[in-house]
Amino acid sequence: MRTVLIVALLTGCAVVAPVDVADPRFEACGGTMETVDATVAFTARDYLDHFPLMGRAPELEMDEPAYAVVFAEGHGFPGARTGQLRPRDDAAAAPEPSHRTVCIYVGRPPDGDRHVYVDVDVALLFP
Repeated sequence: MRTVLIVALLTGCAVVAPVDVADPRFEACGGTMETVDATVAFTARDYLDHFPLMGRAPELEMDEPAYAVVFAEGHGFPGARTGQLRPRDDAAAAPEPSHRTVCIYVGRPPDGDRHVYVDVDVALLFP
């Protein structure tokens, strides 16, 4: 069984804790212990703090709670609409990228919105 991590920013420090598979946002994003590498809780507007190489996603630029599910390499959420990322103006050269499917649930269940992005560069999310 693989270890799945949850990363939450509390007063600027990343904290690693077990994933709560009972969280409805995890389920809404199609997460399973076998297909997910990490989850991250944050304010939607701060998505670039957690995924700095992701590109722009204007639909996330709001002050709502957000929960991201980062799928393991080769896994994703089948059949979901894919958000269109826009390149950042200040995109800098990055380390060798690790591209994954990322589902970001914005709002509180069951009234939130799910956004699924494929080919997201998560190289800076993992050490």
